[in-house]
Amino acid sequence: MHALLLELTALLSFWLCIGAWQEEGAAAGRRAFICLCLAVFTWSVGGLALVEGLVTLEVAQRIVTVGVIAVPTLWFGLGLLAAQHPWLRHRRWLCVAIVVPQVPLYATLYGDFAPGFLFSAEEGRTSLGPGGWANAAYSWLLCGYGSWLFLVGARRLRAQRGPRLAVSAASLAPLAGNVAAAFGMAGGFDPTPMLLGLSLVPLRSALFSGDWLHVLAIPEHEIVSRIPQALVFTDAEGVVTDLNPAAQALLRTDPVDAVGRSLDAVLAESARDGEGARWPIRVGDALAGYAVLVAHAPRSAAGGSEA
Repeated sequence: MHALLLELTALLSFWLCIGAWQEEGAAAGRRAFICLCLAVFTWSVGGLALVEGLVTLEVAQRIVTVGVIAVPTLWFGLGLLAAQHPWLRHRRWLCVAIVVPQVPLYATLYGDFAPGFLFSAEEGRTSLGPGGWANAAYSWLLCGYGSWLFLVGARRLRAQRGPRLAVSAASLAPLAGNVAAAFGMAGGFDPTPMLLGLSLVPLRSALFSGDWLHVLAIPEHEIVSRIPQALVFTDAEGVVTDLNPAAQALLRTDPVDAVGRSLDAVLAESARDGEGARWPIRVGDALAGYAVLVAHAPRSAAGGSEA
């Protein structure tokens, strides 16, 4: 059963990774979410390899630790995004600074200078050494604050009651599972990667547009990127979520600078008359956003002075 759950978690995390990579374009937090999916995938694969007896305990520890080290930092970063925290403007170096203390701990797995410092083996099972407990406390601190940020941002992420409750539960479950496993309250079974995999589903739906497990077909994505007309994609409130290369060239803007801002502000900054045709994008019966054709004519001098 343990092996089956790890297999399903690996497949789910990889599926969500593909969906975010294909559909979300330059959406804020897309790269962090993709990396989080890959970290959960790595964690699950390492655990699965050990359960199936494909690798030794030492090798499995090295594989699992890659995911274990990456998850708290990425979880914290996505929490900042969910709550629109002021620290977001420092995200390029903040995540690097956060993960630096964990790198020396990981290095102990490849040398004999500190055997058992991070992990030790007891009766074929992994137990935490002094460095492992220090890393666990550090990770719990990051994940705990990240979960709090998810709870704070749950109201902003979705207006409906259901998704808010799902985001709240998803933000707390992995942390609770990992604490229980570390203190031996899970019967020697670590549910953390499985809980993380399940948590990715509502978080993906809350952070990005589209359905929970929706994956955009690659040919459709390629067609959108090759359309010569300038198309800007927004959510239902008119906030830019993506724009195709033709729109980037016409507006002379980078997706990083446009995504997350209102369409009116982006058009005004580029001195364009405004939008042309607008087509609604629906996921089921719900309005997910709009595809907007940008007018090619620049704003007139009179229009600019009036604005």
